Amino acid sequence: MLRKTSVVSVSVFLIFTVFMTIDFSPSTEYELNNDLEVKYTVSDGPVLSSPDGIPGYPVTITAEVTGFSAGDMWSDPYNTFGNTTNYGVFDCDEVYSYQLLTSQGWLYDTDHVIPLDWVENGYDDCYGGSDEVPGAASTVVSSSSQSTSYRVWAVSATGDEYLIRGNISPVGGEISVKWDVDLLQPTGDYQICVDSIITSTNWEMGVSYTSYYSSYYRNLVLSSSSSGDSCTDFELNLYDLSLSSEHKLVIPGSTVIISGFVSNPITGGPSNPGSIDANLRYYTEDSETGGIVSQIKEIYVSSDEAMFEFGFLLPSNLYQGAISNYWIIQVDVWANSSTTSQFEMETYTLYTSNLVATIISPPINELVYRDEPFVFQAEAILLSNAYWNWEPISGHDFSLKINSGGQTTVLIPQMTSDRSGNLLTIINLSTIDISGVATLTLVWINPSTMDTDNVQTMIFVADNAYVANNIGKGLNLEAEIIGDSPHEGEDVQVKITAKDDWGNPIPSIYIQHTVKINIYSIYGASQMSEQFEYSLTNANGEVIITKSIPAGLNGATVYLYVIGYNETGYLDSLSFEIPLAEPELEITLSTGDYHPGDLTTIIFSCRYLQGEVTYFWSTISGESGYLSTSDCDSMAEVEIIIPLSQDSAYYSVMVTAVSNQNIVSVTAHFLLAEENLEMDIVLFSPGVHVAGENLTIEYNISIENEDGSPIFPLSWETSIIGYPDNNTHGELNSSVGTLNMTLPDSLKSGSYIVNLRIGDTISYTIIDVLSKEDEQYRQEDEQRREDDRQEDEQRIEDDIVIQEELESSIGYQISDQSGIIAISALLMAIISLTIAAISRSGGKGEESNLKAEKLFNAPLTNKNNAPEYFGQLESGPPQNAVGTLQDGFEWFDHYGKQYYRPAYSNDAWALYQP
Repeated sequence: MLRKTSVVSVSVFLIFTVFMTIDFSPSTEYELNNDLEVKYTVSDGPVLSSPDGIPGYPVTITAEVTGFSAGDMWSDPYNTFGNTTNYGVFDCDEVYSYQLLTSQGWLYDTDHVIPLDWVENGYDDCYGGSDEVPGAASTVVSSSSQSTSYRVWAVSATGDEYLIRGNISPVGGEISVKWDVDLLQPTGDYQICVDSIITSTNWEMGVSYTSYYSSYYRNLVLSSSSSGDSCTDFELNLYDLSLSSEHKLVIPGSTVIISGFVSNPITGGPSNPGSIDANLRYYTEDSETGGIVSQIKEIYVSSDEAMFEFGFLLPSNLYQGAISNYWIIQVDVWANSSTTSQFEMETYTLYTSNLVATIISPPINELVYRDEPFVFQAEAILLSNAYWNWEPISGHDFSLKINSGGQTTVLIPQMTSDRSGNLLTIINLSTIDISGVATLTLVWINPSTMDTDNVQTMIFVADNAYVANNIGKGLNLEAEIIGDSPHEGEDVQVKITAKDDWGNPIPSIYIQHTVKINIYSIYGASQMSEQFEYSLTNANGEVIITKSIPAGLNGATVYLYVIGYNETGYLDSLSFEIPLAEPELEITLSTGDYHPGDLTTIIFSCRYLQGEVTYFWSTISGESGYLSTSDCDSMAEVEIIIPLSQDSAYYSVMVTAVSNQNIVSVTAHFLLAEENLEMDIVLFSPGVHVAGENLTIEYNISIENEDGSPIFPLSWETSIIGYPDNNTHGELNSSVGTLNMTLPDSLKSGSYIVNLRIGDTISYTIIDVLSKEDEQYRQEDEQRREDDRQEDEQRIEDDIVIQEELESSIGYQISDQSGIIAISALLMAIISLTIAAISRSGGKGEESNLKAEKLFNAPLTNKNNAPEYFGQLESGPPQNAVGTLQDGFEWFDHYGKQYYRPAYSNDAWALYQP
C-alpha cells in the first residue's frame, strides 16, 4: 500500500529596512553565516503495522528519528554583524515600540528579540538592561543540537485530534508505540502524525544598519518556524461494506435489487451488523413546470446479517434531460453497530437510461425475395446518453411488423431479448401478398412511459414479375473519367453507369449531377455547388456528361455529385472526386549527370501555370536563389559550380514555382557522372589474425572518365560486418597506397566479413580471427610442446651414450679374458653400466626402471644401426597407452609429438598437426 507522508511548516516573513547612516562603535566589521538550515527530526515514517484498523485492535506505529532539534537560529542578510555564532536568541520579554520602516510601511509593537551572544556583552540591548543581568544568558538554551523527545497523535478527517503517546525518547534512532484503539474510537479516515516536542525557529536581523549604542535598532524578527511533522494515512472502520447490483443502468419505473456483504476489515470474514439502513437519492422532472426536483427516500431494510439484499421501485418520471449531473441515482447504505454509535457507509451509483433497439439485418435497402427466407437480427440495449454507458437488456418483449403500400402485417407478435440483448429469427414472406418497397418495424413498450417505441428499416421485396421485367432490383451508380485528368480551366468528360443488383444496366432513368468545389482556408473548409444538370441513361444504362473545371482553384478539390432515381422508388447517390492534373515543373542540368567542380547550368521550365512564374530554388550543397519569367513558355536558367567535395550518389535540386493562381514544389535528383573505377586491392596478409591486431590494406586504383584522370579526394571506409561501431574512414589523394584498420579487441574466434569502400565501389573479403584468449592458449601450448621436444631429444642422446659405453665395455672384456671370466666380467659390466644409466636418468622411479629393463633386454647391435626408438617414433603410441583427458579428447605425448583420440574410445591414436 502506498504511504503518504506530509510535512507541515508554518512560515512568517517580515522584512524591515531602515535607510540610515550611523557610525559603528566599536568600529569593527563583521560578517555572519547567512545559511539557514531546518533540521527535521523525523527522518522516515511513521510506518503502521496495518494501513487499516478496526476499533479494539492494536496498531504499531514506528518512525525513524534523528533524536535532536536544531533549536533557534538567526541570520543577518545585510552583513551587519559577524564573529558570532548564529544559534540562539534572547527574548527581552517586552514590546519593541520603535517605528521600523518596512517595504509595506511603518511597523509598530513587534517583539523585542536579540541574538543570544548580545546577552551580558556590556551593552544594554533590552529596555532597562535586562539582557545584562548576571546569569541572563544561562536562561536560554542555545545548543544547535538539543536532545528532544517525540509525540504521536491521530487527526480525524473532521479535525479532531487524539494524542496517542507523548514524551517518547528514541532508541537506536527509532521510536515505536502501540496504539490500543479504543472500542469507541470514531471510525473514518485519519492522519497518524509524529513530531518532536521542540520546534526549530529561524530569526532574521530586521534593519539594514544598527549601532551598539542604540537599543532602538537592535532587534530580530521571526523568519520561519518549522514543526517537522510527518504523517501518514490510516483508515479506521468497524466494517467493510460491499454493494452490488445486476445492472448499473436502469430505466424509469423499473425495479432495482441491491445485494450487500458486511465483513471484518482485518480478516475479511463476515461480520453481522446491528442493523442495515439505506436511502435513495435521485432527481425527478416536474411534469407541469419542467423543473428538476431532488428526492431523498428512506428504504427499509429488514436485515442484521452479514449478507443482505433489498429492492426498491424507481419512479417513472426520473429526470432524463440534457444535464448529465441529474442522471445519477445513488443508494446510500449504512452498516450500524448495535452497541456503539459507529457505522460504515457505502454508496452505490446507478444511471438513468433509455431502451434503444437497432436492426442489424437486413440492412437498409436490402433486396429480399418473397419465396426465400431471410435472417432478421436486432439488439436491444440500455443507453445512458449523459455518460455514454450501455448494457444489454434481457427478457424484454418485442414484436415485428411489415408494411407495404399501406398494408401492415404482423410477422412475429412476440419475441424476447436474450441475455446479450439479442433478437434473432428467420422471416418467410411466401404467404404474404407483398412486393416492392416495404418497411420492417420492430416495436416495444417503453417501460418508463408505457408508450410504444419502434425502429424501422426499408427493404425491397422481389417476386418473379419484377425479375422478369428487370426492374425493382436496386440501383447502383458508378462514375469514371474519360481520358486523362484535366487541368484547371479544361473540360472533363465523365461516364455515369446505372446497374441493378445483378449488374444489369438500367435504361431511361434520370441522373442528376452537380459540380461541387471544396475550398480550404485558415477558417476551415467551405463547399460551393455549381453546374447543376440532369440526363437520362441510354439502353446500356450509361450517360456521358461534360463538366468545366474552373481556373484559379489554388489547392481546392473538385467533386461530381450524382443522384440516380429508379422508377420503383429506389435511389442511389455518389460523390466522386475529379482528380486534377498537377502543373508540371521540369529541372535539368546542362551536363546531364552532375560533375563535382564543373560549371553547371540548371534549367527550369513549367506547364499549366498561368501568368508570371517565380522559381525559388536550392541545392543539396547549399546554393539557393530565385528568378522569374513572364510565363511557362519562357525558360529560366542559373549557373552554379558544384563543389568538389560533393561525392554522394545523387545531387538534388529543390524548386518551388509560384504563379498568380498556384504553388508547385518538386525535387529533382541527378546521378553522379558515370565513372569506371577499378581497384586492385590486397586486403590482408594470409593466415589467421588476432583480435586487436592492426591490419594493412594495399590498394591500386584506376579510374576511367571523360578526361582519363581520377577525381580526388575519394572517401574510403573499412568495417567489419556485424560491428558497426568499428568503422575506419578517411580520404584518399593518390591512386596507390595503403590503408590501416584495427580489429576490435572483443572479437571471438571465427571468420568475419570485412568490406572496403572507396568512392562508390565496395570490395569484400573474409578473414579468420583468433580471440586474444585463444591466442594466449595457442602460444602456451606451442611452448609446452617445444619444451617436451627438447626434453625427449635429451633423453635420446643420453640413451645413445649409454648404449655406446656398453658396447665398448663388452668388446674390451672379450679380448683380454678367457671364457668363464670373460662372461662374468661381461655380466658385471652390464650391471654396472645399467646402474650408471639409472643414475644419469635422475632416479625417476618407474621411468628409470623402465629404461633399465629395456637395456637388459635389448639385443647387442652395431652402433651404426638405427636404435629401437626410431620405429616407436614413427608408429606412434601403443593403442592401450593411457593419456590425459581434455575438452572431450584423450591426449598423449609420444617422443615430443602430440597424439589424440576421442575420450574413452580406445581408438587408434591420431597425430595432431597444428
